[in-house]
Amino acid sequence: MNEGDQTKKETCGTCGFYHEDNPKNPCSKRESCGMSANSPACEDWSERMIFSKDWEEFRKTGLLWFVNRILHMFGWALVVQMEKDGGPITAAYPARCKFRGFDADTEGKGFEKVARFMRDHGKELYDEADYDEANDSGESS
Repeated sequence: MNEGDQTKKETCGTCGFYHEDNPKNPCSKRESCGMSANSPACEDWSERMIFSKDWEEFRKTGLLWFVNRILHMFGWALVVQMEKDGGPITAAYPARCKFRGFDADTEGKGFEKVARFMRDHGKELYDEADYDEANDSGESS
């Protein structure tokens, strides 16, 4: 959009994409956006791109620890409440915190969990990125 262009561009309510050819009529229904029902831009985006996971899996992979390492810098954390003795997670929410970082033992366990996750899911993550090896020149753009 040009700086002087006052047209409000809205994303499609079905697929989450903005359709360049129809800026004033995003597809809240496939028929109204003018995109073909077979168009990749108009498939059910959430079914193709988003997969619901539970907090326990997020915690066990080490990703909760990893994200909290970053959030701690800003005085925030994602908190999961669990029943006593390692029971199931009963609540999860963002919170402000006064502490920064984790102790050495927690850091070591966190890196181990994330490394295991990357080892076990590396190929899948690489494939999902749809990386084009044919254009790999070894240089970053």
